[in-house]
Amino acid sequence: MAVNTERLYKFIEENVNKYSLKRVRIDKLEKLANRLAYLYCKEFKEDYHAVKPVALDRLRRIRCRPEYYNVELDSRFKRRWKKY
Repeated sequence: MAVNTERLYKFIEENVNKYSLKRVRIDKLEKLANRLAYLYCKEFKEDYHAVKPVALDRLRRIRCRPEYYNVELDSRFKRRWKKY
């Protein structure tokens, strides 16, 4: 069964604090993805095992985006990006 990725992405974006996601360890990120997949499946009646890897991939992609760094906490990041 195919996962409605747009709806899942919107669900994750609404339920995750993107700035605090930067400080989450990878093993905790997997637990968060499992929890979000469970909540999503409970709400939209999707297959949990199909949703779980998509949710984890989405969280990893959000975590890698430079615009979600909390610039006040990481001054090295701030200086590096001022050059561009």
